Amino acid sequence: MHTPLVSAVAVPEHSLVRSAFKTTHLADAFATPLPAHFNGSAEDLARLILSSPAPWFHGLMRARDRIMSVFGVKTSAQLRDASVAQGFEHIDFFRILARTPDEIILGEQDSHLDFQLSVLIRSQASGLGREVVVSTVVHCHNALGWAYIAVISPVHKRVVRSFLLGAAKAL
Repeated sequence: MHTPLVSAVAVPEHSLVRSAFKTTHLADAFATPLPAHFNGSAEDLARLILSSPAPWFHGLMRARDRIMSVFGVKTSAQLRDASVAQGFEHIDFFRILARTPDEIILGEQDSHLDFQLSVLIRSQASGLGREVVVSTVVHCHNALGWAYIAVISPVHKRVVRSFLLGAAKAL
């Protein structure tokens, strides 16, 4: 079976998250080719990407929620519940901030940092087909935000790659 390729790329110039924050403290992006038969939207892809994480991801989120709640940071359940209570559209615990047919922006604001995540469909640089690019940008508000980013950044990269691989295999 062919294993899809996930590559680190620059945050796309035309992505809405490029200008999300005056100051960005973390920015990364990863891309994988889309099969020729895929004709869905960026929102369809975001739902697919976030719908079936690797089993180890749930353990990471439980640990993150337990540890960060001590510092007054919202848990994933609190983020999800707040979106529901306030009538915001969301995918899992990510609030939908903006959408076009080719891009959806998810994100949240919290006491320690603000983040936005983009799922963007674009033409591949080779001109042969399309790819999905998942970009994350973060703005830290304080030392807790900086510490959080320092700890999760290496894990974040593995998580995004894992989510993209899972979605690529499902397509």
